[in-house]
Parts: sequence; C-alpha cells; structure tokens
Amino acid sequence: MRTEPTMDPNGGDLNLAYINHGSWVCWNEMNFTGITSVRFRVASAGLGGRIEVHRGSPTGPTVGRVDVPVTGGWQTWTSVTATLDAGTTTDKTCFVFLRNAGDKLLFNLNYLEFVGPGVSRRP
Repeated sequence: MRTEPTMDPNGGDLNLAYINHGSWVCWNEMNFTGITSVRFRVASAGLGGRIEVHRGSPTGPTVGRVDVPVTGGWQTWTSVTATLDAGTTTDKTCFVFLRNAGDKLLFNLNYLEFVGPGVSRRP
C-alpha cells in the first residue's frame, strides 16, 4: 500500500493505492462518541472488496463494515458508508481492507469522513 496523486475533485491531493487483502491503517486514539457511521471515498478498477472498522487492533472486535464495489476505474470515485455499532467510544481504531486471501489491487481510498453529531458542548 502506498499513496499516489488523486484526480478526485472532492478529495485531497493523495489517495491510498495498491491496497491488497489484509492491508490496514490504524490510529492510536479516535473518539467515536456521537459518531454513527464512517463514509469512505473509494474507486476500483480491480476486484473491489470490503472495509472493516476494528477496535484495539487490526484483529480486534469489528464495529462496522461496508462493501466496496468495482467502479470501473482507479479514479472513478463513489462513496460507501459503514454503520458503526452503538457504544463505540475512544480507542485505537483500525480500518482493515479485505476480500479473499492473496487478492491484490482491491481498490483506492481517497478519504474517510465521520457521520453524526460527535461530541458537542452546549453553552
């Protein structure tokens, strides 16, 4: 997995590419209080696959998942949304990219965004 320039008008300058079965990205601490889902901007001229959201480690409990379709091109973008299980809070969070063992070049990921009110404080 590596970054490469993106042509997605909705995204930044780079996307994750060369994603294979079992690739993953983790953040040490993410607070999901008030977050109901995660939306992923994806493209695939390959096999497609799925994204799973795991807590604690890439093999930790799965708290959300979404299928990634074949879009017809490595820069042909669409958005897919994974609904999160209730009760997810602050923890190490991993996004794991899967299909079948040995599968390569599943899809590209431009960005992810969190859906929900999040943590807010009223004056």
